[in-house]
Amino acid sequence: MPDPLPDYLREFLEWKPKRWPTDEAAREYLAWYLDNARAQITSGESQWAPEFVGAEIDIDLRGAILDGMELSGAWLGGCDLRGVSLQRAYLYKAVLIGARLDGADLSYSKLHRAELDEATAPDVILRDADLRGLDARGAVLRGADLRGADINGVIFDGADLRGADLRATQFPRSPRMRGARLAGVRFDGADGKLVGPVDISETDEPELVDGPELERWLADHTGADVGLTTFPGPADSPYLASQPSPPRNGRP
Repeated sequence: MPDPLPDYLREFLEWKPKRWPTDEAAREYLAWYLDNARAQITSGESQWAPEFVGAEIDIDLRGAILDGMELSGAWLGGCDLRGVSLQRAYLYKAVLIGARLDGADLSYSKLHRAELDEATAPDVILRDADLRGLDARGAVLRGADLRGADINGVIFDGADLRGADLRATQFPRSPRMRGARLAGVRFDGADGKLVGPVDISETDEPELVDGPELERWLADHTGADVGLTTFPGPADSPYLASQPSPPRNGRP
């Protein structure tokens, strides 16, 4: 075992769940993963924990409290994390495509450059989280709590953010929100710029606005003082989910 151990390895070796998942298969996989990772580190075989590959077994982590867990690069696409507590977790470049995160608590977590596109996450809690460069295209984030989060460079294209709370968010590097649904969003005290056009409709019929019209809508509906960067494309063109996406960090 390396001597002395770097702080990040010592923290990983000492970490354990505050509460294990309810599902037996998930408990077994999590226990195996931790034992295997610790064995690799203590033997000197690895200088870092191996990636958590829960997607291979469609892991169901419901009921777990995994605050502070190291999950950088984890593959959790399509997995069930509804109601899971992951406060202050490390999810750098984690793949959560299509995952279920309804009501999960990821406050203060690091999701820098993670992939959350097409995830279903109504009422997810992301307070004061680091979301820089997060890909959340097409994600369902209705009622999400993003207060104080860093959303610089987040891709919210086509995401459903209706009723989300973005008060006091910081985004000098504009998040992209082409076609994002923003009815009922709170931007009070937010500081930054938005890239639209966005969908302000409260029905299933899209109502895209951009530029001065979006500025007026923000003033009338959120009371926010938010600078605008307008997307140069035609303001009356809806976001198309079929448009090409850039290469991803996770599995194809």
